[in-house]
Order: sequence, then C-alpha cells, then structure tokens
Amino acid sequence: MFQNIALFTVSLVLALVAAEVVLRSLGYYGEQTGSLGRIKIVDDEVFGIRGQPNAEYFDGTYQILRKHNSHGWRDYEYGYEKGDNVFRIVVLGDSVLNGHGVWMHEVFAKRLEEKLNKNSSADFEVVMLSLAAMNSKHEAHLLEVEGTKYDPDLVLVGYVLNDPAPQVALPGYGKEYSNSEKIKRLLKKSSLLLNSWRLLKQIAWDVGDWNLGRKGGGARISSDFYTQIHDNEENWDTVVQAFHKISAICQEKQIPGVVAIFPVLHEFDDYPWLHVHSKVSAAAENEGLYVQDLLPSFQTTTTRAVRLTAGDFVHPNADGHELAGEAIYRFLLEHELLQGHKGNTD
Repeated sequence: MFQNIALFTVSLVLALVAAEVVLRSLGYYGEQTGSLGRIKIVDDEVFGIRGQPNAEYFDGTYQILRKHNSHGWRDYEYGYEKGDNVFRIVVLGDSVLNGHGVWMHEVFAKRLEEKLNKNSSADFEVVMLSLAAMNSKHEAHLLEVEGTKYDPDLVLVGYVLNDPAPQVALPGYGKEYSNSEKIKRLLKKSSLLLNSWRLLKQIAWDVGDWNLGRKGGGARISSDFYTQIHDNEENWDTVVQAFHKISAICQEKQIPGVVAIFPVLHEFDDYPWLHVHSKVSAAAENEGLYVQDLLPSFQTTTTRAVRLTAGDFVHPNADGHELAGEAIYRFLLEHELLQGHKGNTD
C-alpha cells in the first residue's frame, strides 16, 4: 500500500514538473512579482520612480516581453532632439496607456503612429511616457520635467477614471506581505498553477458570467470607487491642478493639448459613470484643452470584446487599443490638430 502511494506521489510530481517545463518552453511563465529590476528610484518629490533604462522583463500574467528604451520608458527609441519634418506627439498616462497586457505594436499610441504615417507629408512620432500607478498629478509633472525635452508638437494625456487616486504601490516595491500573501505569490510563480487558474477564470467568465476573484476590479465596481474618488475634493483638486499645469505648458509652447478619456470597461449599454466623464470634460475644457471622450467609440462594441481578461474592467486588449487608436486618429484630423498632415480618414 505504501509503495503504491509513494509511486503515485512520485509520478504526480514528475508529471507536474514536466508540465511546468513544457509550458515554460512554450513561453508561458509564472507571475513576475518583483519590480526592482524594472524600476529605479529617482530624486523627485512628485514621482520618485521611473522605468529602468534598457530593461527587459516578462509581464508574467500575459507572457508579454516588455522592453524599455534608453530613457526608461516602454517605447521604441526616440532621442530628445527632433528631426526635420517631424511632428511629435507626447503621450502621458498609466498602465492603460502603457499597454498593459498587449504587445508594443498593439498599444494605441503605436497604432496611432502607424496610421499617421500613412499618406502623410510629415514624419510622425508618438512618444509614450507612461508607467503603471501614475495619476494626473504625475502626468502633469512628467510633462514638465521630461515631456518638454522631446519638443512636442502636441500633448495627449490619457485620462483613466482612477486618475484622482493617490499613487498605489507597485508589486514588489515598498510593500510588506503577510505570510499567506507570500505563499500565494510563491505559488503564482508556477506557470502551471497560474495559467490553470487563468484558464478556470476565463471558462467561468465565458460560460456563466461568473467573475472569480472579485477582489480587484469587481470590488471597485461594486463599491463605485470611481464616483467616490471624483467626489473627494482633495483627490479631485489634484486633477484640476494637473489640467491647469498641462494647459499652461501647452500655451507656453503654443501647441494643442488633448485629454482622451478612457471608459471603465463595464456596462456600455447602461454606463454608470457618465457624470464622471462630464465632470472631467468640463474641467479640461475650462483650461482650454481639447477633450475626446472615447466612450461613444467603445460603445460600438461590447465590454467582453475589448477587455483584456475576465474581471479586468480597466485594461483594454489589442482590439480595444486598435479602437482607441482609430478614434483618436480621426479626432486629431477632424479638429485639424496635425500641422502638415495631408492624409484622410478613410
């Protein structure tokens, strides 16, 4: 009896190890919990972290290889000096603008860059200055200390409905975990366990609309987190001040500034945060900024079609980024914000 149990246990362990090896050989990895290899600390009272220059790392949840350029941003290489006949757009934002969970060429900014460079008399560069956990205050500050170095012809700020919230800690950075959390994070390093859990969640979502693990995005939806942070005067004031600073920089450089509002990916047919979009639009327009609300464009499809994963109400998938890139492209053309561009919206 004991020999049978021992043989079964050894066989099971070997099978699990073999499955882990196979998954990793196919490019599926466990969760990469540490951030220190891709984040560096800088002497900046407003936003004290930046991306590590030339870093390469896997987004372990989605098996996406991410690369930073020499300035520490997830983007292709762009020097500060702008070439002749170049129209440069600087994009600022958080993990949504950073393309969390999608490949570089799928991020809306790169889709926009590709569209702009078709049938155009100018060379367009869309420079991404985005990092997870950034909020409106950080974006305005980074435009001032970093974005202006690129000599932009247009500034585009991506507004996500969690932007009034204070900065949150990045995984593995400046955070102490309980013993149970440490065990959980250790288990999630296994490609087999993590991807089996992801598959189970997706099946539950597709078959029965069950959202396993509602602790994150689901909890924010049920508590109406997005309304609360916009109703908080202290939080909201950081947005107003950020719009004021962005507008002042754009006016000084005599270039347009655009705020693109990304919707929460939830209930497009009966969207609960129209009042929040209106509040953000009014504040940005009051500062002389152009505003594009992306909700109508996203309402042409379903939330399922543009969500990255089940239960993620914030991050668009590749189709969502394509939709945003197309919508912003048309907006810039229709408002004649692209000097020297002779393309069309076909």
